[in-house]
Amino acid sequence: MKKLILILIVFLTIGSANAQWNTIYSDTNSYYSIYFPSKNIGYAVGERLYSGGIIIKTNDAGLTWSNPSDVSFRTLESVYFLDSINGFAVDLLGAIYKTTDGALTWTQIYTVDISLEFNFYSIYFINANKGFAVGIDESPFYFYDWKALILSTNDGGSTWTKEEFPSGGIFTSVFFPDTNTGYIVGTGGVILKSIDCGTNWTILNTSLPPLNSAYFINDNLGYVVGNYGKIYKTIDGGSNWISQNTDSMYFDTLYNLEPINLQSVYFTDATHGFIVGYVDYPYCYGVILRTNDGGTTWVSQTLTNENYFSSVYFTSQDTGYITSYWGKILKTTDGGGTWLKANNLINNTSIYPNPSSNSITIDTKSNTKQTFEIVNQYGQTMNSYIINSKTTIDISHFPKGIYILKQDTDKGIVAKKFIKE
Repeated sequence: MKKLILILIVFLTIGSANAQWNTIYSDTNSYYSIYFPSKNIGYAVGERLYSGGIIIKTNDAGLTWSNPSDVSFRTLESVYFLDSINGFAVDLLGAIYKTTDGALTWTQIYTVDISLEFNFYSIYFINANKGFAVGIDESPFYFYDWKALILSTNDGGSTWTKEEFPSGGIFTSVFFPDTNTGYIVGTGGVILKSIDCGTNWTILNTSLPPLNSAYFINDNLGYVVGNYGKIYKTIDGGSNWISQNTDSMYFDTLYNLEPINLQSVYFTDATHGFIVGYVDYPYCYGVILRTNDGGTTWVSQTLTNENYFSSVYFTSQDTGYITSYWGKILKTTDGGGTWLKANNLINNTSIYPNPSSNSITIDTKSNTKQTFEIVNQYGQTMNSYIINSKTTIDISHFPKGIYILKQDTDKGIVAKKFIKE
């Protein structure tokens, strides 16, 4: 299976010159897509360190993250949720998955025929029934016969209809600002538009550089971003595209770097937007751009080779998240001015037995009173406790599932997972 190689994405800081981007979560996996259906509940998907896919979930606005499912996935490229429990994900081997219980279980609702070779890169649902998955059909033996691919469903994923475009390259992003109007972009420099809920698609442009992401504030005002640091804006529904100015040439001149490739764009309103991307191998520096004037000017922050970032998502004007190819998730609560420091606190508290069906023992290995609470996978608090040293807690009345034990400390909050059998 041919895989789209996205070398390394890095991270620029947004806001003042002294602003910093710091991780709130870190592991050894790679994360390609993030989505928050509410301000507290969010999902990130990607690839495990050595093989297979991964999905993680937060119920507390990124404070803690856990893997809610024991389902074995292949590399997951994109995730979309209709609400806090109903969602979809796509992988790079032609499969589409659906969950109706907040990612605890997943059903594979589309599997490509063994004689075909589909790769999916983006998924989007207008409502519970109408959705789209886009990517590429690599089934033909010769690469010049490969076709950009759209799959659509009208029944929540039970059945899918295929449509292909020979000149699209790889369709990388699909976005609908309203029920009727949708846009798709691809690495062939193609922009497609639909005004009838995706029933028909019109090619608007085929002359742009490779495009990786699209975001529309409404059916007329939108942005697309792609390779070579290119940002384009439309104010007339895609009839015309205006190239946006960035200071990305500054990096090429100062560091003699390769062109910047922009991977994800998000706007919190008509004037405030964010873009993440990277400077290609061998330099592998990351890029974060911010605009406060509707894209007239884009300001870049800091270059770093410690993180490589893939997607950006905001839940409000002030609160946003970025995912990393190096297993990191970052968060801001002031519109990108500063980003929260890592919550990787060293803690001696242990929980046993784990899993358990009747009771758990919480051992703080300390004589100091400490405050704990237990929350379920939906972010609901089951109970709160003040514990001194070692305490046994009855969980026999808890429903089966995954729970998080949160502990207040003088340095922040530590979270530990346990399973009720």
